[in-house]
Amino acid sequence: MATVNVGKCPKCGAILSSVTVEALSVKAGRRSRKGVSYVCPSCHVVLGVEIDPIVLRATTVRAITAKIPGAD
Repeated sequence: MATVNVGKCPKCGAILSSVTVEALSVKAGRRSRKGVSYVCPSCHVVLGVEIDPIVLRATTVRAITAKIPGAD
């Protein structure tokens, strides 16, 4: 039988099979980027925050392809 990794919310103890993702702004000094927060669906405590990985990937790909001659 396969083991399924399950986490618990550190605040309410609910078993997390999913989380709620919310958009927000991540600021460092004057610079601001699109970000996401991961929230417990039971008690709404913020479990983590990061720069939006989809936006970060797209920005990185655009920056790299701009440096490659003939890449459109």
